[in-house]
Amino acid sequence: MMKTLWRREINSRCLGFSHEQPGQFVKSQWQRNEGVSIVYLAYRWLFAVFFLSVWIFSFISARRQNSPTENFLSKWPIYLTNWGYSLCTAQALLGAGLVTHRLVKERVTGSCDPYPLQQRDTRDQLLNDAIEDSVGFTEGHASMPARYARRLARCTGCCTPARCGHCICLHVVVGFTEDHASMPVVYKVYWLLHTLAVVIAFVCMLLPRKYARRLQGVLAAAHPRCGHCICLHVVVGFTEGHASMPVVYKVYWLLHTLAVVIAFGITGSYFVVDYDPAVHTLSSLNLLMHAFNSVLMVLDLLVVDHPFRLFHFCWSLLFIVVYFVFTVVYHFSGGTGKHNMPFIYPALNWAKPAATVPIAILGTLSVFVSHVCTWLVVLARRRIAQARLGSSIRPAVTSHLDGRNSVRLKL
Repeated sequence: MMKTLWRREINSRCLGFSHEQPGQFVKSQWQRNEGVSIVYLAYRWLFAVFFLSVWIFSFISARRQNSPTENFLSKWPIYLTNWGYSLCTAQALLGAGLVTHRLVKERVTGSCDPYPLQQRDTRDQLLNDAIEDSVGFTEGHASMPARYARRLARCTGCCTPARCGHCICLHVVVGFTEDHASMPVVYKVYWLLHTLAVVIAFVCMLLPRKYARRLQGVLAAAHPRCGHCICLHVVVGFTEGHASMPVVYKVYWLLHTLAVVIAFGITGSYFVVDYDPAVHTLSSLNLLMHAFNSVLMVLDLLVVDHPFRLFHFCWSLLFIVVYFVFTVVYHFSGGTGKHNMPFIYPALNWAKPAATVPIAILGTLSVFVSHVCTWLVVLARRRIAQARLGSSIRPAVTSHLDGRNSVRLKL
């Protein structure tokens, strides 16, 4: 089980932010009915208003600390705490807006399905046509020896050996069976070219979108209705159905992931490394921005139905690395922190790199640990919800759309 889970989570496809069920981003894990819940809508707006209020109050508090020798308000953007709280505020406002938009759309269309039925059917039909018509899943392939069928079943995850003989691996991996010994040479040449086209199509998964589009045009011009459709519909994914995950949902997913992980990192680093009772006072604003930020994000993590990918730790690490780079540039540009000190945080004093670099490395590792712990919490949340709500929880998606225009099929 863990091996399967690990393979599903750790692969290049999971770097993206595409998902087949965008409706999960506008509902709670604990609601039984599909569509937007009024209670969840109220929760999202209370959540957003609270974060926005504290975020605005932090500006007011910084302005009050201005003095004739220091403009502390201008230094508000240099602190990691404010970066993290801005993430929390942005994702809260965007989440409330998405839920509200979804509710209005449901009331107008009278449907709770995040995918329009006609659009989803069109996508599925294109996918089936690309597989069945293009690759050539004919009954003649059923004569493949059983040992090859079993091998293909293990390779592709097919449930039945009979169906396994009709998979892509027949042309790409096994290819030529005894039944095809009498095939004319010209057919074999075409088959070879066809196989190469399929392989090239799968290589498209590693290409940026602009190059994939170019290859799409070349292959489509070569043969509009052959195995090249795999490139067009399965690998590159130029179908209308794949547009069902709007960009705004992807942005929200990224912001929510970063907000949760960075909030945990800020709370831990502040009370473990930065907090000094002789210097810092635990005011209400201090607690709200350094402690209750994590408390509220944990609450939100337990309430929402969002997926959380382990491999998205790359984005969390990228965020913290960008901040560390910013502190280096800020320091060597002559920037100062509070009370015009030559550093933003005492632990990040780049005038003493021998002591600062280990702190930065430990901070990066703590972000990774926070991300993994968050992923485990989400797994536990789903398990508990499945146990309590039973069949009302939708099964895991077997067709996976990633951010690089590829589709992983479980045949």
